[in-house]
Amino acid sequence: MIAVRNDLRTRQLLLCAGLWAAYLAANNVVNALSVLAEHTRSGLNIDSWEPFVWELSSGLLILLLIPAVASVERRFPITPATWPRTVWVHVAATFAFCGAHVLGMVTLRKIAYGVAGRTYEFGDIPAEFLYE
Repeated sequence: MIAVRNDLRTRQLLLCAGLWAAYLAANNVVNALSVLAEHTRSGLNIDSWEPFVWELSSGLLILLLIPAVASVERRFPITPATWPRTVWVHVAATFAFCGAHVLGMVTLRKIAYGVAGRTYEFGDIPAEFLYE
């Protein structure tokens, strides 16, 4: 019985991960195409691959961080009985998530730009961090 339950749980987790991956991929591609169209319309010159790097690096980091989010939620659920204590864990985890997301996506962008023989500049760190 336990093996069946674990097998079902594994399938559910894989399905959930696949759905998140499909959603983020579709969303990131649409966002990248929108950014490309906006830049073209505005007369700004960027290489067509750049918005895809920007968007997909963010999406990939979100996917990589989902297990950490699930772990915090599982370990510190917010319920009517626990919220006064656990809400602060979630606030702290939100800041950690944001930091890991921005640091990871900037790292991926620097790598992608380096491969293309270019450099990626994140810009004004406080302003860009708040934006992201």
